[in-house]
Amino acid sequence: MKDKDKIVDKKGNLAGMVGSIRDITERMQGEQEEARLLAQVQEQVQHMQQIIDTVPEGVLLLNAEDQVVLANPVAEEYLVTLAEAKLASTLGHLGDRPLAELLAPPPKGLWHEVKAVGSSRRVFEVIARPMENGRAADGWVLVLRDVTQEREIQQRMRQQDRLAVIGQLAGGIAHDFNNILTTIMGYTRFALDELVPGDAIRADLVEVSKAADRAAALTRQLLAFSRKQLLQAEVLDLNVAIANVETMLRRLIGENIELNTALSPDLGRVMADPGQIEQVIMNLAVNARDAMPDGGRLTLETDNAVLGETYARERLEVEPRAYVMLAVSDTGIGMDDETKSHLFEPFFTTKEVGKGTGLGLATVYGIVKQSEGGIDVHSEPGVGTTFKVYLPRVGEGVELTGRERHLGSPYRGAETVLLVGDESTVRSMARRGLEQLGYTVLEARLAGEAMHLSQQYPGRISLLIADVVLPEMGGRDLAERLALTRPEMQVLYVSGYTDDAIVHHGVLEPGVAFLQKPFATADFVRKVREVLDASC
Repeated sequence: MKDKDKIVDKKGNLAGMVGSIRDITERMQGEQEEARLLAQVQEQVQHMQQIIDTVPEGVLLLNAEDQVVLANPVAEEYLVTLAEAKLASTLGHLGDRPLAELLAPPPKGLWHEVKAVGSSRRVFEVIARPMENGRAADGWVLVLRDVTQEREIQQRMRQQDRLAVIGQLAGGIAHDFNNILTTIMGYTRFALDELVPGDAIRADLVEVSKAADRAAALTRQLLAFSRKQLLQAEVLDLNVAIANVETMLRRLIGENIELNTALSPDLGRVMADPGQIEQVIMNLAVNARDAMPDGGRLTLETDNAVLGETYARERLEVEPRAYVMLAVSDTGIGMDDETKSHLFEPFFTTKEVGKGTGLGLATVYGIVKQSEGGIDVHSEPGVGTTFKVYLPRVGEGVELTGRERHLGSPYRGAETVLLVGDESTVRSMARRGLEQLGYTVLEARLAGEAMHLSQQYPGRISLLIADVVLPEMGGRDLAERLALTRPEMQVLYVSGYTDDAIVHHGVLEPGVAFLQKPFATADFVRKVREVLDASC
């Protein structure tokens, strides 16, 4: 209490006091409202921070000096990857782009694209919006999103579309070319049979025959790539398949390359064509050898694997289930992303002219896909490459099967054969080959002609040889029609490639005899005799 506020009498005794009263209700209410608003703002800021922290994109707040004043957890991780920066750092760039470029409007679309530098291959999209205070930008809000996986999926989809178109074209070319090759191979053999061993023309025809064989091998590779090659599947142990080709592999890769195997002792079984699987192993080994011109290490590994939904569908485009994995790894020169994007395209090769056809990996791709499997590639320039092939695992307890080979009796015969095909040159060649061996041949171009011949012919017809694909009626339908009146007649199908008429997913149905074009005359008459003998 101050003296000036006291009232005293003449004797100095306190007689009273002077005071004032002021109403502060409004001020207290104002302070309470300020506290309430401050708490509300703090709660909103907390909620906003929680929202920002939970969004899958990175959110950055820069002040006018390009300093990071706020970053959610995702953005903090992206800052390390793109700029080796953190909260309170001043940014000069993000990834391979200067910050000034990212703050300007993008040339197209809403987002800038940013790539991480160094060993990381991650790709980001960035959008920037100014925070305006009056007429000048007071800072920037940046949103960053990692689109690496999205871009990889888009790239694989584009590659799959491209491969599908190329495969369709390759299959069509191979189908037509096979008819031509069958004729070339057949008539060349007829001419050779007519010449004596020392004839000067014989050497030329032998070279024609060799060239036809090489062309036939190319068409088989094209058919494998386009998934229109016939697979004669068996229950197979991949460890056994590797053991069967290991000796050949060691000779193939050379002494300067070390060959190692790491084979799972409890490996599951797969349903696959043994010859095709051996071709996959050989092609991958040759590719690895060529990637190690100065020597290195080649490793073949097998294991059981169960593929989850994301990896199976998005990366391999297969069903998530149990698989058997075959890995072929090398310590070679490796590949960049551009090379990997074209890896399975036919005729694409990084080798010198004349050093390869470019069909090896395309063939691998086709065989694996036709076997309902998937293939994944991991490669780094200067580090090496690993191809991982996944084939569906068959159920436990399924016994291994073996392919029986029927050599049959000598190729000559006296039976009557009904020959149906719309390619006159192939048909004539086949007829000549059969008649030379004693068969009686009834020849028809279309299914209707074949049914008419069957009705008019009084004797027994032992075998129908029919193209799978015919203009009016397919070979399968024709065989079923003729079986109503000639149930004893056997059937041999021939085609440049197979379709669903006699196969299921490229695998021959049980009990169906099939010969794929192009074929040599000797293979044709041997197959005819084999089918006839099997019915006895």
